Amino acid sequence: MKRLRITDQLDLGVYYDADASYYEASGIHAQTVFTKEKFIAHYRNCRSIGFAYDDTPIGGVIYYRGYVHIAVLPDYHGRWAWLWEAALEWLFSFEQAALALVDAGNRPCLELMRRNGWSPVSHVDGSVIFRITREGRTCRARSRGRAVDLNGGTEAEAQVRT
Repeated sequence: MKRLRITDQLDLGVYYDADASYYEASGIHAQTVFTKEKFIAHYRNCRSIGFAYDDTPIGGVIYYRGYVHIAVLPDYHGRWAWLWEAALEWLFSFEQAALALVDAGNRPCLELMRRNGWSPVSHVDGSVIFRITREGRTCRARSRGRAVDLNGGTEAEAQVRT
């Protein structure tokens, strides 16, 4: 059994690699936008949490200037969802609402936003902006016939079979 968990420290180098992998799959070389060193220097003081698989950092969440951004290494796409509730709890512990900028071609993330009940508020340069709120998500969950408790503990752990 392997364990997914939230960490207090985000490994910005791993986060950069995770984010860069998405853009490189789209034909954009991340180094032309931001070097890893500049990225780390720029985001080092932002609110953030990490995602880990046992002791291996796999990505995480950064909150910066009203926007929340998630990046996960490609090998863990589809496996980190066990941490979604805890990531939202972390966000809503200090912010009532945040924006998320999603590439219009990122179908899995667009579907994640839709499943959580958040509607687009704007479209800008090939991206869709969502307003993420606890209330919107709770209303959506109740409409599906189940309540979502986002007031639980701060530690999230899930057992994952490997």
